[in-house]
Amino acid sequence: MKTTVVIKNMKVSCILGVSNKERKMPQMISITIRLIIDGEKASRTDALIDTVNYRKIYDNVILLIENSHFHLLEALGGAIIDVCLENKRVLKVMVTIAKFNKLEKADCAVLEIEKDNE
Repeated sequence: MKTTVVIKNMKVSCILGVSNKERKMPQMISITIRLIIDGEKASRTDALIDTVNYRKIYDNVILLIENSHFHLLEALGGAIIDVCLENKRVLKVMVTIAKFNKLEKADCAVLEIEKDNE
């Protein structure tokens, strides 16, 4: 049974961007992670060992972001996907990153990226 686990709207402050201003001042971004897993066994056993520990993935993503200085949304998104796919129970991951205050006539710039676990 394919199951989707969503970590929605994580708010994290980080250095992200190419301009001098963006390289000096941390900015708030919002991240949503969708993990596609096989939830069949966990739905029967009710045991954490039979599913993805999304708290561990959350903690690892926060650690990555707070200790990084990416220039591009694509690079950050790829790094988040790599963290998520370290867990072999994750069949596919989709990441959405919103970067605020960059485009004066838009709410935000958004990157959507996804990858299957191979």
